[in-house]
Amino acid sequence: LQDHDGKIGLFEAEGGIFKILSGYYSNGNPSVDLLNHGYSGEEYNRGRITNNGDKLVQSLPEVLISMGLAVQPYILMPKNDRTRDEFMGTGLYGRFIYIIPESKVGSIEYKTPRICRDIANTWAETVKNIYEIKPIINEYGTEEKTTLLLSEDAATLHKRYFDDMQRSMIEGGKFKNFPEWANKASGNCARIAALYHLILIIEDLIFYNITETSISARTMQMAIDTMRKLESHAVDAYQRIGLDEISSRARAVFNLMVERRQESYTNQQAWQAFRHLIPSNRSKALDAVMDVLANRYIVFEIPVEGVKLPAPTTEEQRSQSATLPETASAAPDGIAGLL
Repeated sequence: LQDHDGKIGLFEAEGGIFKILSGYYSNGNPSVDLLNHGYSGEEYNRGRITNNGDKLVQSLPEVLISMGLAVQPYILMPKNDRTRDEFMGTGLYGRFIYIIPESKVGSIEYKTPRICRDIANTWAETVKNIYEIKPIINEYGTEEKTTLLLSEDAATLHKRYFDDMQRSMIEGGKFKNFPEWANKASGNCARIAALYHLILIIEDLIFYNITETSISARTMQMAIDTMRKLESHAVDAYQRIGLDEISSRARAVFNLMVERRQESYTNQQAWQAFRHLIPSNRSKALDAVMDVLANRYIVFEIPVEGVKLPAPTTEEQRSQSATLPETASAAPDGIAGLL
């Protein structure tokens, strides 16, 4: 960062950066401060003690970090409660824009179709043109920043989107369980609008040195439409990572299961054992938690002696019924839950 004026980009398909952020090299102490500063372009100061015992203060007047990760949701999962509290408490997860692609498992073609050449060329040319934009140098020989402004109509649209996202965080709203993403959505929308604006005026910037600093209503609407499509991806991502309220309860129940090392529970035993972890005083709330664990193959239903199960009606059901006892005896980590 110091070698490149506080600017850096990280684009990879492994996500090892999250191991570092989780404290892999800092005795398990999560460290996300630098990344959070890089999201907003803030000044960053860090003091450390050198090998000689001297105090060294490293200072970056402006940190800008761009990051793109193509990883499985598991990579982003907090490894323990301490990491989860740090990532959630500092708003780290809320700073990302998530895209969950449609699964192609079982239908991947042997020869993957190539990206359309025209699209690839247009993309490459656009990135090259952005890179070649020259900074504005003032009369004192220093780089001058350009401030982008919203037109009156664009500001009206952006405020409307901001208000919608605020309402989405109240009871019954889409983002009630993860407001940190919704809180930053309007800011991310403005960033996307700025990028769209840059792409639309890039030829004027390069060839005519014309600087248009007003973002139009049309450009803002394009950004809002993009964010609307990304909202469902964010909800899906939070659930896959295990950041929603039900997944958090499920993790607490699972940890207690491991601690107690009890192989199975009846409905009544499960309710007595875990009800203190369920805010709602209703067994349906526990059922929802158990469904999460069942969907992740941590617990599953097993037949009970003396309880008559419904007779299988199809060949497939007869086959599944015949294998239930064997499956139940092979519960992961010796844990089985009777839902």
